[in-house]
Amino acid sequence: MIKNKKGEANDLFLNNFVDIILDFIFFGVLILFLLNQYYKISFLELNYAKNIALLMDNAKPGMTITFDLSDAVKTAKSNGVDINDMIKIQDNKVLVTLARNKGSSYSFFNNVNIISYYPLYKEGYTGEFIFKIGGYLKNEELN
Repeated sequence: MIKNKKGEANDLFLNNFVDIILDFIFFGVLILFLLNQYYKISFLELNYAKNIALLMDNAKPGMTITFDLSDAVKTAKSNGVDINDMIKIQDNKVLVTLARNKGSSYSFFNNVNIISYYPLYKEGYTGEFIFKIGGYLKNEELN
C-alpha cells in the first residue's frame, strides 16, 4: 500500500510538471504570434511609406498618380483605422497608419506640392489612392 501511494505522488508530480511545461509552450507560441502580427503591421507601414515617398520623389508637376493600397486597406480596416486617415502627407513626409496609435513615416526630397490625395471610389472602394501633384514649391530661403 505504501508503494502505491508513492507511485501516485510521483505520477501527480509528473502530471503537474507536464501541465506547467505545456502552459509555458502555449503562452510562448501565443506571444510569438502577437509579436509577429505587430511586426508585420510595422513592416507594411514602413514599406508603403517608402513606396509612396519614392513616387513623390519621382513626381513631376501636373502628374496624377494612382497607387494600389488594397492590402494596406484590409489591414487598416481590421485594426479600426479609417481609410481617409490611413495616409497623411505633410512637410515632405509620408505617414502611413495601419493600426491605432502607430504609424511609420518616410521623407521625400522632391519639392513638389501635393494638391490632394484620396481613396478612389468606383461603385465602392477600389483599393487605390489618387495623388495629384501641383507645381514645385518655392524655397523661401533662396528668395
